[in-house]
Amino acid sequence: MQEASKVLTQAVLLALLGSGTYAAAPGPLSRLAAKARPIQASAPPQSFTPPPRFGLTTTAPLSLQQVLAAVLLKNHLIAASRDALEAARYNLISAKGAYEPRLTVPLSDQREVTPFASLLGGGPNGEVTQTAAQVNPEISGLIPGTGGSYSLKFSTARETSNSEFVQLNPQYVTSISLSAVQPLWRGLHFDQTRLRIALARSERDTADAQHRQQLLATVTAVREAYWNLAYARRALRIQEHAANLGLRQWQSEYRQEQRGLLAPADLTQNRRQYDVYVSGVFAAQQQLTQAENVVKQLMLSQDSDPLWGAKLQPTTALPVAAQVPTGGELPRLISTALRQRPEIELAASSLASTAAQVRYSREQVKPQLDFSATLGASGLSGSVVPPGPNPFTSSFEPIISRIDQLSVLAGLQPLPASDFSGSFGGIPQQFVGGWGRSFHSLGTFDYPLAAAGLTLSLPLRNRAEEAALSSALLQRMRAREQQGQSRLQVVADVRNAAQQLATAQQRLHVASDALRQAEIQYDSEVRQFRAGLSTTFLVLQRQTDLINTRDQEALAQANLGIAEAEMQRALGDLR
Repeated sequence: MQEASKVLTQAVLLALLGSGTYAAAPGPLSRLAAKARPIQASAPPQSFTPPPRFGLTTTAPLSLQQVLAAVLLKNHLIAASRDALEAARYNLISAKGAYEPRLTVPLSDQREVTPFASLLGGGPNGEVTQTAAQVNPEISGLIPGTGGSYSLKFSTARETSNSEFVQLNPQYVTSISLSAVQPLWRGLHFDQTRLRIALARSERDTADAQHRQQLLATVTAVREAYWNLAYARRALRIQEHAANLGLRQWQSEYRQEQRGLLAPADLTQNRRQYDVYVSGVFAAQQQLTQAENVVKQLMLSQDSDPLWGAKLQPTTALPVAAQVPTGGELPRLISTALRQRPEIELAASSLASTAAQVRYSREQVKPQLDFSATLGASGLSGSVVPPGPNPFTSSFEPIISRIDQLSVLAGLQPLPASDFSGSFGGIPQQFVGGWGRSFHSLGTFDYPLAAAGLTLSLPLRNRAEEAALSSALLQRMRAREQQGQSRLQVVADVRNAAQQLATAQQRLHVASDALRQAEIQYDSEVRQFRAGLSTTFLVLQRQTDLINTRDQEALAQANLGIAEAEMQRALGDLR
């Protein structure tokens, strides 16, 4: 009775499973029916062709040196630092230009009419008219290294006047003088001009160090980006090879399944592994595109450059070995880095700037004592005015006339006639002439000028300069501390870079050895599978290990190149 019931139940279930109506309805029985169906093995594709990457139509082979040259030529940050360096150089030239002599040539032509209500005015109709044409060239400048200044002045003029008192008309007046002012205390050893030059020189050194720092950072970034690009391109080839390897494995086992040597369920592992490899190809394409864009962003200066649409093909091979320094070479490497790193020069230029401020502030707290001296000569010439009536004796003419008459009656000589020139003994002969006579007087120093003096300035309180000196001393102390920190940072960078390079070399050796072992294991597993001594799962596992190990070796090679770039950066080497 029970067995009959079981047979009936099985018959009902079979009827229900075979019914199209029940098969369309969801439920446990339908899933059970689906699982009960036989597995149909899907045929693998004939070949694997990766899809093209977006927006890339051409190929551009590039070596590392070509990329570096393009970056150094077009990089915006390098161009900006180069412009800043040029501006700092011009500022230094401008500061040094303070010692260049300055020539000033004032020209003037003057006419002046002066009214007089006095007999002493000497002009007709109560006015005196004077004209003067003057040329007064002057050469002045600063004395380098002393804080002093000088001035060489020359003056020449042609003057005319209608005054009755003038005996030379026109007159040619000339003069020459050399003056100098020399600080004897404040400003003797350091002054404002030398401070400006020292600060401009520090600014130039700072700009130069910043330019080399930008170059070094850019070159390091380019090298790292290039090796990352080379790795990404090789990683894509590894993933494409993996996809083709998985496809061949799938095709091989599919043929065995068709001959009845494998169960259809065994092919699902091959298909799943093939899908994983294809997904890895897509990820590698994305990684390669990003690596290319990093290099292009460093190289290109315009968004319309055709190279944006090109696939970059690195022609410089990934490094397989590096020259790892030994422990005995470390002191020499540190010494080289301390000599070449721009950070050390930055700290030194900052210290030089603060030292100049301290030196200037020390000078400013001193009393000021200046020595001044002038040496010169004058010249004068002109045309003699014809003798005329003496304006001082013209009112005595009637009295003189009466005295002359009485003198004749008494048998005496009359008084001699008196003109204006005779009243003063006449004009000396050396004053008679033109420009040449006046210049001759200058050359012979007939009428010299010599003067000397001292000027003392002693402030009763000098708190402003004392405060400036204290502030400058604090800044110099900070600059020295920063210099010490920079040196320590350079030492740490060199040691870290040396260890990074040694580690990268060791990891590459290990990765290369691991790849050889993975290849041996994979080949062995394939032979065992063909002999019926292994399974599809184990073959796929060895295959995955081989692909990962190849990728790890390529990554180790890229890391070795990056470690070499970091070592060059730590040493300040731009080659």
